[in-house]
Amino acid sequence: MVVNRLPDEIRFFRIIRRLVNGNHLPLTAAIQKLKHIVSDQISAEG
Repeated sequence: MVVNRLPDEIRFFRIIRRLVNGNHLPLTAAIQKLKHIVSDQISAEG
């Protein structure tokens, strides 16, 4: 389980970094955007 989750966490960090660097968003705004993306994915999968 942990082995499967680690790549996802790394990917999320890369997404956050790309959102912050690419769009110059504050970190909190990037995290909020990421939460929306994750919740949308969970809704689509569930």
